Amino acid sequence: MRLVVGIALVSAELCLVGSLVDAQGPGRGSRAPTAAASSVVRAELATVLLQSGRYDEAAREFRVLLARDPSNFDHRLGLARALAWGNHPQEAERELARLSAKRPATPGLDSLLRAVRDAYDPRALDAAAWVVSDPWYSPYRLALARALAREDMPRLAIAHFDTLLSRPAIGRLPDRGTLLRELADAYVAAGDRLGGAERLRTALAFAPADTALRHELASMFADARRYDDARAQYDTLVLQAPSGPLFLERARLRLALGDRAGATSDLWASVGVQPSARAYLLLGDLFRENGDYRGARAMYVAARQGAPNDVRIAVASALAQLDREERPALMAPLVGEDPGWRVSEEVAADNLGVAYSEFALRRTLAVAAATRVALGAAWRELTQHSGSRRVDVSGYGAMIGAWQEAAYGPAIGRLEVDGGTVYHPSAGTLGEARGALSAWLFAWQATAEVATGPAYPSLFSVDALLPTTGGRPLTERDATVTVGGPIGVLDVGVRVERSLVSDGNRRLTIDSYLRYPLAGNVFAVYSGAGVAFAQRSTLYWDPHQYTSQAAGIEYAARRARGLSFAARVLPSYALSDEAPSIRSSTPGTATVTRGPITRHTAFQFGAGTEVGYRVHGWEAAGALSYGRGRAGDYQRVGASVTLRMVP
Repeated sequence: MRLVVGIALVSAELCLVGSLVDAQGPGRGSRAPTAAASSVVRAELATVLLQSGRYDEAAREFRVLLARDPSNFDHRLGLARALAWGNHPQEAERELARLSAKRPATPGLDSLLRAVRDAYDPRALDAAAWVVSDPWYSPYRLALARALAREDMPRLAIAHFDTLLSRPAIGRLPDRGTLLRELADAYVAAGDRLGGAERLRTALAFAPADTALRHELASMFADARRYDDARAQYDTLVLQAPSGPLFLERARLRLALGDRAGATSDLWASVGVQPSARAYLLLGDLFRENGDYRGARAMYVAARQGAPNDVRIAVASALAQLDREERPALMAPLVGEDPGWRVSEEVAADNLGVAYSEFALRRTLAVAAATRVALGAAWRELTQHSGSRRVDVSGYGAMIGAWQEAAYGPAIGRLEVDGGTVYHPSAGTLGEARGALSAWLFAWQATAEVATGPAYPSLFSVDALLPTTGGRPLTERDATVTVGGPIGVLDVGVRVERSLVSDGNRRLTIDSYLRYPLAGNVFAVYSGAGVAFAQRSTLYWDPHQYTSQAAGIEYAARRARGLSFAARVLPSYALSDEAPSIRSSTPGTATVTRGPITRHTAFQFGAGTEVGYRVHGWEAAGALSYGRGRAGDYQRVGASVTLRMVP
């Protein structure tokens, strides 16, 4: 057969060459018949090329013929066939569309047109034209639905998929389950995961043994937070085809449902069937939450073995968090700023008759994985009941804040800003603002902070809010640096703050802390404190220099989950250089003068306790403190209660 086709092809080419030679001979009258003969021979050549499977060459010959006679139907049909069979469906479609418009009843033309349209993915505009030309032919509508999905118009795609599923099929279509799966994908692209999951559930009814489809349905239910429905699908999957990845996925689902015991069981099953770094990493997190730091470290080390780079980075971050929880940085807050509602009450009072309290409500929202926005409101009260003086001042305020966090391996950085106002009817409106940049590296923490606001909370003085000398309430601007972390078995913490009060005074505050383990949860602690003011004032306590050295015992048991408790007793020795306030002896005169700076020393005593409880979804903390200070008879007590809940 090949020999016959080859002989025919050679004969046609020889005839074509001969006709071309004749066309170049003399004589005007002979040119038209010779050109016609040449076209006949070229048409025969093109036909033989087409029949021999040399489609590109055939298409070239048909194009030459059409250049001579653009209206020749047979030549254009031959070109369309050459393009279609030569894997150029889009070019073939254009030619066939022209032919179909010219002679729609040509046998075989419509089937060839449908075949080439089925061979490529059209634009949505082109597919829409196909549907208009033949609205009942199902493959055209399927091509339109898929094109709309590709071109980010999933809602329109859903409408056409629904039409396909509601009508009897005319033409060849995928099975109903496949169509339902594509419809589900369109729902997901439109942001309706629940709708997509329901379509997949319908598709699963047609193929209950299709584990890939069931897995996709389970994942979609989980993404839509239909955890109970997802759990049912995962339970079936684990029975049908148990595997390490499936146990791992069901463990994550159980964590979302709050079933930590079940999640732990699934993770052990996962590493038993197919050990994986991600399963060991999650096991380490669960051990860490339960306070089993030794077990957590073992799981993290196992996760690091042969893990991909992203998991190794996550393991480094987890090990650093483990270090931070085993050795909490000194001066770190007990309750964090995680998303949720936060309610707190802080009170303090001294033996001079001054009392201060603040009730605050704060709502923190997670706008991204590492971005938080917070809104808050507060109610404050400041009183002084001493001798013949009775002052009661209240106020309320609002704030807004945000923070952005970035982490890589054992390092975390966080930028935090917030601001607001507080209004006191008797003192007016005062602004507050704060910005902080914090960094963590393993168990070490450092924070640099600047802030401005009213000065009475730190000066603990009614006169700072309502000066007896008249004028505006005192404000202050602070710059603070805090550093804390472990050095061997010793925990250290240092805080240095410089403040500028609006009356022109400057204050330097230094706090330091050392903690050394003695046995179990018992520690020897040292606390050093110092305060110094540059100028004297009659509105607040303003020592030229005050230092306190305290040493004592602390019992502390801090856990990431469950109950945390700490209590300490700190006897101290204090030294103060300050000028005494001397009130005028003249009756009816409230003048106060300052005497010369003198030194005072005293043995003092301080004690404090904190308790906290944290579980998934909420946490609470409380604290009590008592101290004697100012190198004299001064005493102060304080208390706080904080509750955070995740809605």
